[in-house]
Amino acid sequence: MDTAPQVTAELKPMSLSEILDRTFTLYRNNFWLFCGLMALPEVANALISIIYFATVGSKMMIAPRPNPQNPFEALAGMQSALGGALVLLFFHAIFYSTALGAVTLAVSEIYLGRITSIRASYRSVMRRMPGLFGLILVLFMLLFVFVFAGVIAGLIPAAVLAGALTAVISRAGAPGVLLGALVVLVVIVFMVSGVVLGIWLMMRFAVSIPAFMLERLGVFDAMGRSGSLTKGFRWRIFVSVVVMYVVVYAVQLLFAIPFVVMTMARAGKGVLPLWLQAGTAVSAAVAGTLAGPLLMITIALIYYDVRIRKEAFDLEAMMAALGSSAPQPGYAGAAPPPNPSG
Repeated sequence: MDTAPQVTAELKPMSLSEILDRTFTLYRNNFWLFCGLMALPEVANALISIIYFATVGSKMMIAPRPNPQNPFEALAGMQSALGGALVLLFFHAIFYSTALGAVTLAVSEIYLGRITSIRASYRSVMRRMPGLFGLILVLFMLLFVFVFAGVIAGLIPAAVLAGALTAVISRAGAPGVLLGALVVLVVIVFMVSGVVLGIWLMMRFAVSIPAFMLERLGVFDAMGRSGSLTKGFRWRIFVSVVVMYVVVYAVQLLFAIPFVVMTMARAGKGVLPLWLQAGTAVSAAVAGTLAGPLLMITIALIYYDVRIRKEAFDLEAMMAALGSSAPQPGYAGAAPPPNPSG
């Protein structure tokens, strides 16, 4: 089924529960559309993964036995597979970026009460594919930097406090077990705080992809736009994203468990058989096809929700639909001139 049915858009501010409910409603009512959008990149990912496993990855082992005479033997054996793994990761990123853009465009069309299709969504996303890939690459780099910096920022004060705490407790004559437990607790608290801070900062850029695709902004303009739109709503966004991540990973885990069990059963038995590696790739593709659209549907709905709350987008869309005013550059259905920074 290539075309989604036309529905009547209901543009209004939504509560957290309404956003989640509408996510599943859109997904259920347009199941074949969203599965079709995700199936294309997931199938491509699975095929490339199987080719990789059949060639470079054919030497993969669960737990290679260490060689006391040459401790670097295992590392040297991994070098031949490293280049192929990087190429595999590159193609996965491209396919996933394409799927995210296509799902975003499809959600926008359905949400605004228009007819869309798999072909139309991919035709539109291909026009902005280089910029979209660049945006997602920047976002992933920022996530890594934020989380890594958060861990480091947590370790430094944790080490200082742990040292001070050690001196105080030692003078008090406290037992060593208590001292060690308190030091570990301080380190854990600061590290977790640093990671949470990094993830929370990423909520600032949560709607960067919808802003990039629907408003035709440049990469950094879309990130700035996301920062202004999400201000004051990042807790709601965080909860929504966590809920959807739990659902997505639950589905992925459901399909992965049989292959994880079989992989663990072959621990220490040498090279993984191709059928097991291929089965793992196929199961991941099926899980991604089924659950992959959910998070992006939620993000697209959050984008419209914050625009309605902050910019009265519902009135703007209503006026545009009635022909009372010309479409504005921020309107998702308009065709504003390309941004020179994109």
